[in-house]
Amino acid sequence: MNGLKKIVIILIITNTVSFANLSKEQLLEYYNIAWGIKIFKQIEEERYNNLFIELNIDRNITNLKKIEKMKEFAYCKDASNAFLKEIRKITNEEYSDIISFYQSDIGKKVVQAYLKYTNSKIGTIYQKEKEFSKKKYLLIESISKELNIVELKVQYEVRRIMVQKFYETQQDYSDKYLQEYASKLRIQIKEHERQQKIIIFQNFTIPELEIVLEYAKTKAAKREMKTFFHGMGKAYSKQVLLCSFFLENFIQMPNHE
Repeated sequence: MNGLKKIVIILIITNTVSFANLSKEQLLEYYNIAWGIKIFKQIEEERYNNLFIELNIDRNITNLKKIEKMKEFAYCKDASNAFLKEIRKITNEEYSDIISFYQSDIGKKVVQAYLKYTNSKIGTIYQKEKEFSKKKYLLIESISKELNIVELKVQYEVRRIMVQKFYETQQDYSDKYLQEYASKLRIQIKEHERQQKIIIFQNFTIPELEIVLEYAKTKAAKREMKTFFHGMGKAYSKQVLLCSFFLENFIQMPNHE
């Protein structure tokens, strides 16, 4: 059993009462078959690894207390719990539809495509786009629109900047500033989403994309995407407001004892 799965299992078992709407078996099934929690755990892994670079910490560190504090920050339990609690809002009916899709061959292909995607691949977008027929491009665009991904990403980014501002100054941005920020951000995210989806779905055929689009039109698919971004937003809030003090605890600690 890998480390990420162990973390998920511990969180689920220790919070069984909190997640009464879905059983721990369902949550584990979701982790094993869908992409949402896997992506969240990848982000935590990246956060931990980036600490060494951003804070110029020796990767051969031997101070176990410092390593422990770094992990407490990167794998903030309050943030993980906030993310998992959003999954609780998925109904059993929606959950059944989600799992059924991911058990299909197309669903499995979607998961693998999401997990393999990295921002570094955006540089290849223009060459890939030339290979696409108009119908294929329109299908990909329709999938994003059905799932309302651009707006969900805008909401997430606005929440992030609000939390960061409050954490740094104990003040909020004005409504006017946030509206202007969201408008500018929407344009950038729309283009990035277009490029991202071309990379993710580059190896899908038109019939396969038609199946994905049909799933994207379902209540279950929309709920899953909404749950993911809302969960990410709430997790980020907890990460900054409740776990940032771990930074102060380890930043001055020696790398070796």
